[in-house]
Amino acid sequence: MFRIQAVRYFLITYLSIFLIWNIFVAIAFGEIWSVIPLGIQFFIIALIVIEHSWTATFLRTWVIVFVIAAQGLRIGAKILASLSGEMEYVTSPMFYLGIFQFLMGFVILYLAKMFIMEERIPEIEDS
Repeated sequence: MFRIQAVRYFLITYLSIFLIWNIFVAIAFGEIWSVIPLGIQFFIIALIVIEHSWTATFLRTWVIVFVIAAQGLRIGAKILASLSGEMEYVTSPMFYLGIFQFLMGFVILYLAKMFIMEERIPEIEDS
């Protein structure tokens, strides 16, 4: 499934650290709705650990929706807020963490494309 096991271990480690951080943020700010993305993130980690045949598809979908799109919208909103004079949004460490997560989304997409082999289900031929 994984062409290079180091990529698998990197993804498990990075996503686990990201999961722990998101759990901390959810508890610290009392965001109950963050349970859904946390559950999906835990599910992705479990797929990577068991090397399920749909790992690459779920990983790519999660990265596009919850990492690249979500972080991109947050970054864009903070930049727009800074244009109206609220500079604390773009000078905070959380802004730079968001940029880091946004860029890591592209790295994970690349790793999923290059180093995770998707198992194809053979088509049943009609007789």
